[in-house]
Amino acid sequence: GAKATANVFSGKDKGNVMLTAAGGNAMKGETPFAIGSDAKIVVSFTLPGKKTEQARFALGAKPDHKDHKH
Repeated sequence: GAKATANVFSGKDKGNVMLTAAGGNAMKGETPFAIGSDAKIVVSFTLPGKKTEQARFALGAKPDHKDHKH
């Protein structure tokens, strides 16, 4: 019963992808363009009876906290 979309930004391309159930707890979708290693993706999802949540991903991002102390 979850609903989700992904806003995909890759180079000069961008698109909004509807995600559909793919079995288990997985969802899938397809972009009309190739996704490069520089892509940034914002996923918005709603579970039944819950508020909308977001998750952000950056492909190819390097961990910025290695050997880093606050």
